[in-house]
Amino acid sequence: MVNGLIVIGGNGSQQGTLALHRLGFPVAGVASTIDNDLAETETTIGVDTALNTSIGYIDRLRELLLHARR
Repeated sequence: MVNGLIVIGGNGSQQGTLALHRLGFPVAGVASTIDNDLAETETTIGVDTALNTSIGYIDRLRELLLHARR
């Protein structure tokens, strides 16, 4: 027996959450997307990780290119 559901996800997941809520199912949505494009949210789970990972890769690539030029 399921008493409720916590949905973690982006736009599609949150649309499903809303549909379940409208059917009377106890559900809670947690915004999580690397796009950071969910309405009514300042930031979402996933954005910080995606940005920091990208910056880390860019920094490593820059270092690699700088050393390759020597």
